[in-house]
Amino acid sequence: MKKVFFVFSLIGNCLIITTILLLTLHVSILVVKKIKKENLYYVLLNDYQKKNYSHLENAEISDLLKNTWYRQYQYSRLTGFSEGPGQSDFVNVNNFGIRSNSKKNFVNYKDLTNAIWFFGGSTTFGYGVEDFNTVPAKLEKILNHKVINFGAGFYYSAQENILLDTYLFTHKPKMVIFLDGLNERCEMEVYEEEFKKIFELAQINYKWRLQEIMAPLFFYAKKLNLSSINDQNFEKNKRKLCSKNGKKFSLVKIVDKNLKDRKQICKKYKVECITFLQPFARIHVSHLDVTSLPETTATRYEEKYNTIKSTFLKYGAIELRKPFENLKEHFFVDNHHYSKEANTILAKSISEILINK
Repeated sequence: MKKVFFVFSLIGNCLIITTILLLTLHVSILVVKKIKKENLYYVLLNDYQKKNYSHLENAEISDLLKNTWYRQYQYSRLTGFSEGPGQSDFVNVNNFGIRSNSKKNFVNYKDLTNAIWFFGGSTTFGYGVEDFNTVPAKLEKILNHKVINFGAGFYYSAQENILLDTYLFTHKPKMVIFLDGLNERCEMEVYEEEFKKIFELAQINYKWRLQEIMAPLFFYAKKLNLSSINDQNFEKNKRKLCSKNGKKFSLVKIVDKNLKDRKQICKKYKVECITFLQPFARIHVSHLDVTSLPETTATRYEEKYNTIKSTFLKYGAIELRKPFENLKEHFFVDNHHYSKEANTILAKSISEILINK
């Protein structure tokens, strides 16, 4: 009888300890996220990053970065996801995922007609900089013509093509610009696994899931995984093969297809489209912060650029590496997102090319 009592007592104590541990971990996650979200941004910046934001007060830096890195994406049936709406002093996005070029002017559908459309990933959206310091916003100011910022985090050529085709069905732009390169990958990987799980759950009336109870442990286990997001997503090295319908393809073949599709879309709607191959950190643009961009990551950037370059040039893309030649200052807010100074140089270079054309 004592042995039975001991076993039940042991099991009970283990359950209590496990429950307390899970509750503690869960609370710690919420507390850390709350603290970081509200006021730790400036403290966590290194000297290079602080210099990028020397024009802002500490509270303004926190507000800017909070509304950049704690953004919410929204579901899109065509591109998988898009930038979610939001309003703040420095980051303002409308309800269909278009970022404003200033706090006062939210983009609406009527603004799309006869405007310059600017597509790209997070560097086009302007992660880490204010509305008015993105490349599209600066280009708008230089050209004195409306520029629509269609940039979105993680987007690559295939998603941009889908978005372009969707809006060309209803609106006519003056011209279309793309800033691509770094995000190029095999397929729409980002959030695909999550979408698959949600679709599966939607077809089940009831299913007990262990991870719902053990969520804090899974969260910390994922955080302790030393594989960076670069390795998991769009910075896999050039030898990785893409898979489609049971066959293997090189990344080059996928990029070739996407750029060919883009050319056909633009021809179909009789719209002038110009693709720019963006300059990569430390390869073409000075990046002095080795803590945020280790040499191994920079090497992968260079491998990717050299892999996709000829395909982009084949379809008439324009390289933007020359504007940064012989410039040695630091031009990034993190490992690969451009600073406001870099965006100024890019916008000026793009404007000169457009004017000359």
